[in-house]
Amino acid sequence: MTPSEPIHDTIHVVKVIVDTVRAPSKDSLELLNKLDGFYNNSWSRLLIFVTLSFAIVGIVIPVLIQWYQKKELKLSEDRLKAEIKSEMEAVISSIENSFSETINKAKIEINNNAQKEYEIIYDKIQAAGHHVQAIIFADKAPMMTVSEAILATVLHLKVKDYYNATNSLTIVHDYIRLCTKSSIEERLTKVNTSFSREMEDIVKYDYKRSLRSQIEEIQMFFNGLTD
Repeated sequence: MTPSEPIHDTIHVVKVIVDTVRAPSKDSLELLNKLDGFYNNSWSRLLIFVTLSFAIVGIVIPVLIQWYQKKELKLSEDRLKAEIKSEMEAVISSIENSFSETINKAKIEINNNAQKEYEIIYDKIQAAGHHVQAIIFADKAPMMTVSEAILATVLHLKVKDYYNATNSLTIVHDYIRLCTKSSIEERLTKVNTSFSREMEDIVKYDYKRSLRSQIEEIQMFFNGLTD
């Protein structure tokens, strides 16, 4: 039923009533039958309209509401998935950065340790070389023996080899009185150092202070040497 139908029907009823008043009495029954049929049809249309309205309210609207809720749920799920994905990516990125930083620190530490180990090994080899030279020259050139033994002692102490440091310093103690100051300084100058500098290093690396008495005697012997 369209919005214009009730108005049209009302006008029609009014006309029928007017015509009924004007019509002869023999047509009254027929007109009343027409009115009864008109109102019956209108009532039937009203029942259909009401039924359809309830059908729309009871079926179509719940379906629309359910569809809307499903749509909102799907959007919520998509947003939740996006948030979870973003957080997971952030966590993974943080773990990767932390792992990479740890690896880099480990590499630096390994390189530093490797460098330290290399320096220790190098100093041990150098100390052994100077020590051997001191022994070889013991009966031939006291100046060479003392100079090599001094260099060996510094390196032995640097790598904390106190046993060999004691032995090499003993060689210095035993042979220094057979030398002159100038001969010892001349030899040490060739390796860019001096007697006083080497003695300072010996004192510095003597962490146990176990060689102090020998060091003092050697310094006293050196000061008493002739030039």
